[in-house]
Amino acid sequence: MKEIRRLGLTDQEAFEKFQAMMLAEQEAGNPFIQTKLVDDFPAFVQKSRQLETKTDDPNWSKVTTYYYFLDGELVAKISCRWELKGALASVGGHIGYATRTDYRGQGIMTELLRFALERYQKKGIKNVLITADVHNVASRRTIESAGGVFENVVLNQGQEVARYWINLEDEMEKINFIWDFDGTLVESYTAIMEAMAVLYERYQLEFNEEEVKQVILATSAGHLFAQLAEEHGLDQNELRVFFTKEQEKRDDQVVLLPHVIDALEFTQQMGIQNFIYTHKGSTTQAVLERLGIAKYFVEVVTAVNGFERKPHPEGVNYLLEKYQLVKNETYYIGDRPMDLEVARYAGIKSINFSQETNEFNQKIDSLADLPGLFV
Repeated sequence: MKEIRRLGLTDQEAFEKFQAMMLAEQEAGNPFIQTKLVDDFPAFVQKSRQLETKTDDPNWSKVTTYYYFLDGELVAKISCRWELKGALASVGGHIGYATRTDYRGQGIMTELLRFALERYQKKGIKNVLITADVHNVASRRTIESAGGVFENVVLNQGQEVARYWINLEDEMEKINFIWDFDGTLVESYTAIMEAMAVLYERYQLEFNEEEVKQVILATSAGHLFAQLAEEHGLDQNELRVFFTKEQEKRDDQVVLLPHVIDALEFTQQMGIQNFIYTHKGSTTQAVLERLGIAKYFVEVVTAVNGFERKPHPEGVNYLLEKYQLVKNETYYIGDRPMDLEVARYAGIKSINFSQETNEFNQKIDSLADLPGLFV
């Protein structure tokens, strides 16, 4: 379980372990780790609370420090200094942060930095100064990924310090992902093809699995039902209802595709909002719960909502309007041509497994490629 919060009196053991690692790194010569041994933890917590509202040092600032707990372990912290005084104006900056060495490279500081910037924005602080050792490439990339604009390099006791400014004048625009479901988040085509085989047998139709699958991948199951209805004098809605029931009987066969959890964890670290827009029906939420990924999504739009089917953009437009999503920062992630088309019709961007990169779309081979597009 993850928590980002201030320190409490019950956190002494976790804090002491974290501080011991920070002290060891400071003694090893890291100039950006500045900490002192705390021998009275309750007094330290009390003093931290006082510093949130006032300081008697004219060269220091009021400060709120947030700590990142992961499964009870204190793994990182970020200090929000609310004023630029003394050396803070040239070297220290608004924000100070530290991550345990065994948790670096996992996106934790990226998540904490975004968390902190939201607090500055709420306080009406429009420009935030962040600094990093000029040779600390990872730290500089983290700052740049949050919108940091390089200003200059200054010397501090022989150390070169890179200074960045982040402008919060305009509201920070969040990136948003609207996901397709089948073939994008989950492997469900095995269950889909089994349900199709039962449907073809029920209506005494010749079933060629490969041909049927290609039609579904190139267009959609709905397109296939329309084609069958026209060619064989069948009721299209009846076909759809029969297929849906057969497919839902096989929901237990649906499994996550590779790298899904990693991709969704990345979105949390980056502050990306996730939604789903799928043609799958009423059991979608239950499948998400069973697979353990329901918690990542703000809203799941399914066939039950009654919107026009893709590539009509009605379902996407509903999410854009309801959540006031910025089109230029919103992506539809899918695996079929239809998914690219719905993005185009809605005026948003596309990330797609099967469609080549162009002015509307970025092609990826797997979800392992997703973080590289945004970091």
